[in-house]
Amino acid sequence: MVSDLENEIEFPEPDIVDEASDPFDVFFRWYSEAEIKDNVANAATLSTVRYDHKPSSRYVLIKEVSREKGFVFYTNLKSNKAKEIFQNPYVSLCFFWTISGKQVRTIGRAYELSDKEADEYFKTRPRLSQLSAWASEQSSPVSSYEELKKRFFEFAEKFNGQDVPRPPWWKGFYVIPEEFDFLIYTPFRLHKRVFFILKNGIWQKSYLCP
Repeated sequence: MVSDLENEIEFPEPDIVDEASDPFDVFFRWYSEAEIKDNVANAATLSTVRYDHKPSSRYVLIKEVSREKGFVFYTNLKSNKAKEIFQNPYVSLCFFWTISGKQVRTIGRAYELSDKEADEYFKTRPRLSQLSAWASEQSSPVSSYEELKKRFFEFAEKFNGQDVPRPPWWKGFYVIPEEFDFLIYTPFRLHKRVFFILKNGIWQKSYLCP
């Protein structure tokens, strides 16, 4: 009976997560695979902690990943997420790629990017997105969507015929991970889950029950 069951079930194939000792090696491989199949592979849920200790989550687009800078994203420094990070810099990021059935969760500390780094990235944004950064006082109340549109066109007029500068409150953060939690999905819920934690500068690896 057991042998028959083994023949019926498709367990996850051996993966780089099984052999790797560095979680970044796993992430880079999985991310490259996801980019081929998913046009928003860089979308991740960012979770922060509010002033009242309640969790707060939203999607952000990760614009850069490296061992040196970890995970980089940009935002308005007046936004709720930025305020929460300034209060408690520890955050969680979670990626889930439906097509490949793989999830990555990481926990780490967020640091503010430099003005130079923010300037360089802002120049690469589409002009309309640059204008939106000026028009939107992120997370602040607005009387109506029509009011937001009005602000947008006011800044479009203000910067007509010239480059749009970066608003001083528009910047970014990079998250240096201290934990990685990798999961490979199975339809029968016996997912493969591998955990890495950084201790004394060394990544320690273990398998977890899903």
